[in-house]
Amino acid sequence: MNDTIRNGLPTCLAAHDLSGVGRCALTVVLPVLAALKVQTHVLPTGLFSNHLALAQPVIYDFTAEMQAWLQAWDVNGVRPDSIYSGFLTGPEQAEIVKGIAARYPTASHVLVDPAMADHGALYSSVPTEMIDAMRGLLRQADWTTPNYTEACFLTGTQYGEAAIPYERARRLAEQLALLGPERIVITSVPGEDGTLYNYLFEQANEHAEAFPFIPVGLSTVGTGDLFAAALWGQVLHGTAAAMAVRRAGQFVRRAVELLAQSGADPRFGVPFEAILTEWAGEVAI
Repeated sequence: MNDTIRNGLPTCLAAHDLSGVGRCALTVVLPVLAALKVQTHVLPTGLFSNHLALAQPVIYDFTAEMQAWLQAWDVNGVRPDSIYSGFLTGPEQAEIVKGIAARYPTASHVLVDPAMADHGALYSSVPTEMIDAMRGLLRQADWTTPNYTEACFLTGTQYGEAAIPYERARRLAEQLALLGPERIVITSVPGEDGTLYNYLFEQANEHAEAFPFIPVGLSTVGTGDLFAAALWGQVLHGTAAAMAVRRAGQFVRRAVELLAQSGADPRFGVPFEAILTEWAGEVAI
C-alpha cells in the first residue's frame, strides 16, 4: 500500500503556493482534485496574503519548511502515487522538487506546471534563473502544461502575440519534449481571428491535436491552475490525454464565462465553485 490511508483513491503530492485571497494555486487545486476523487498531500512552496496581481502581497517563502515536511512524511510512511509541481519561489525549490521524484518511486505520474510567466513576461517575484531551473525540473516530468509565454521562455523562442500556426505550435511542443516530458499541453496559444487554442503533443505516438476556443475578453487569474488540476485529476483515473485536455479546457471556459456574466471583480479569479460539482459529475470518474 502506498499510503497509510488510501481509501482506494489516487494520491497526489501537490507542491504549490497558497494565496489567502484570489482563486489560484492551492485554493483552486485542492477542491478540483477532491471533486475528481483524488487525495492530495499539500506541500506549500510559499504563503501569500494575496496573489501577485493584487497590491502589496505579504510573502512567506517555505523553502526550509518543505524539507522539514518531507522528512516528517517519511516518518509517517507517506507514499503518493503522483506528483504535481506548480508555482515555485526559486531555483532552490526546483531542486527540492527534483529530489521528490527520487524520494517517492511509487509516484508513477509527474506533472510539472511551470507557473512562472504570462503575457510575455516572468511574474514579478520570479528570478530569471528560474528558467534554467525549470528546464532541469522538466526532466523529471511525464506531463507539462506551460502557457504560451512559459513555452517560449523554456525553449528560448521569441514571444509574440501574432497568430501561431499549428505547425509552429508542434515545433514548440517537440522542443519541450526534448527536455523530458512525454506529454505536453501548451495553453492559450494565439490563433487566427482572435481565437486561442490549447495544444496537445504526445511524444510516444507523435499525436498532436489543437483545441481552439474564443476568449471571453477579460483578464483574470488562476485559470492555468484550474486547467492543470482539472486535467490531472482525470489523468490519474486513466482518462485518455485528448479527452482530458478537451474536458479541462471546457471547464475553464465555462468558469470564465460565468465570471463575465456575473460582473464580479476579475482580480479575484473565476467562480469555478458554482459549476465544479456539475462538471465533475459530467466527467463521471
